[in-house]
Amino acid sequence: MRIIIAFIVLLLVGCVNPQIAEQSRAQEYQRTMDTWIGVSEDRLLGRWGVPNASYDSNNSRYLTFVQVLPTIFYRGVAFPSQCKTTFTLRDGRVVSWQSQGQC
Repeated sequence: MRIIIAFIVLLLVGCVNPQIAEQSRAQEYQRTMDTWIGVSEDRLLGRWGVPNASYDSNNSRYLTFVQVLPTIFYRGVAFPSQCKTTFTLRDGRVVSWQSQGQC
């Protein structure tokens, strides 16, 4: 009987909805990134390094960082992934951020 219960538990764990896991990961990323609001540009650069791109416009500075993530293989097909995060700074401090990709 214990073996049957263990098998059922393993079966249910294997059926966890990947969308729920993705939502949880995205929420955790948002919470982490929100901690950068108000941080100075020097501190941001000290942690994130040199940005892949920067742009100044209308008293705002935009710093973009691109992280290349491990390639995912599914049924012999490669799916490269990356995370692109852009911080908006005003008066030398982060006021917002946005991301694209698999962040």
